[in-house]
Amino acid sequence: MNQLAQHADIVIVGGGPVGALAALRFAREGRRVTLIEARAKDARVQDARALALSWYSQQQLAAVGALAGHIA
Repeated sequence: MNQLAQHADIVIVGGGPVGALAALRFAREGRRVTLIEARAKDARVQDARALALSWYSQQQLAAVGALAGHIA
């Protein structure tokens, strides 16, 4: 298990799309962020579920460079 940071301005539990986006946005604002995710860092993702994103969510992800390619 990795050691958690001793100090953080913000702790986010859950590294899905919302948690990861929030962590990235806060970090880019200069905040010290700790993101806690149940899955190991190098674990393969084997999740066949579809993900529906609202237009606004797509815009937010695109704004931080997290969307690559075309979304149908």
